[in-house]
Amino acid sequence: MKLNKLLITSILILSVAIIFGSVWIGNAIKSTNKESDSKVGNEAQELESQVVSLNISDKALLTEQEVAQYLGIPQDKLNIILQKEKIERQKLSSYDTYRYMPYIEIDDEKYFLKNEVDEWLQYHSSNRSKFNT
Repeated sequence: MKLNKLLITSILILSVAIIFGSVWIGNAIKSTNKESDSKVGNEAQELESQVVSLNISDKALLTEQEVAQYLGIPQDKLNIILQKEKIERQKLSSYDTYRYMPYIEIDDEKYFLKNEVDEWLQYHSSNRSKFNT
């Protein structure tokens, strides 16, 4: 009788330990899967960004969207900068070459020479320009 109670108690303790261990291992696996899924998603975004960067770095003529990506700013901020520069430029008769971002328009689309964008950046970096968008 005493042996029966000891056996039943041992089986219950072992069962609880197995259940607890299974839950603990299951949660650890779920956590690991979530982290790895997150890492895979981040790696995919980074890879896509690198591909876009490679495509842009190979091109001499960039669209507005590509210039925004190249500068690392949202396209709406680039549009605001271009609009403010256009308004300011119309008021002047002469100005420094790279004070305003140079572009050409083809069928109402703006295109930018990448080296000109670099020069514009250099000009504004040297002059410590501030843009409020």
